Amino acid sequence: MSFEARHIQLGQLWGRNNDKYVIPRYQREYSWNRDDVELFWNDLLADGDFFLGSVVLKKADSSRIEIIDGQQRMITISILYAALRDCASKCGFPRQADKIHQDRLVEIGDFDEEEIEIIQVAPSLRDYFARSVQKYPKPNFSKPKTKQEARVKKNYTYLQERMNYALNSCSNDEDKKLFLSDLLDKIKNIKLIEIRVSDTYDAYRIF
Repeated sequence: MSFEARHIQLGQLWGRNNDKYVIPRYQREYSWNRDDVELFWNDLLADGDFFLGSVVLKKADSSRIEIIDGQQRMITISILYAALRDCASKCGFPRQADKIHQDRLVEIGDFDEEEIEIIQVAPSLRDYFARSVQKYPKPNFSKPKTKQEARVKKNYTYLQERMNYALNSCSNDEDKKLFLSDLLDKIKNIKLIEIRVSDTYDAYRIF
């Protein structure tokens, strides 16, 4: 068995100019519910380090890295970034919202209008995810057609509600900016173990 493992922070794995990822079509659908996201949110805001566990990645034939294990968490973090982006925009911080979108959800070349998703979800969720989580400045979460699309919408709504609750307790714009900045840092500093394999058989032996 051949693999590489390292302790990293999420910011080393994910963001502009880092690798791009794809969730293979054979992976199970997005299944995190309110309880899962609530636990994730509370762990994120707790004092001390937040350890997310391990993710298993495999270099695919394309330019993207396959997510063999960790897709539920990585989809949820995409939803979290979208909620943070949209809260920043509504609070009057459009520049910061643009940066979150372009650094954490899509990548846009200097003179290229095409947006490249940081994470390309499985085909069954791709269209909805593109028009909601990965769409800015007018994300559209309306009319989910499947259970996993409905989960994306519900989890986005929950995370926005939690952020808005915290922002409503801020006395001025500087406090709001500080809360959003601290939250972004907390996400980037999430600790995990990255395991990279070159063979699918090895990936599933580890998984």
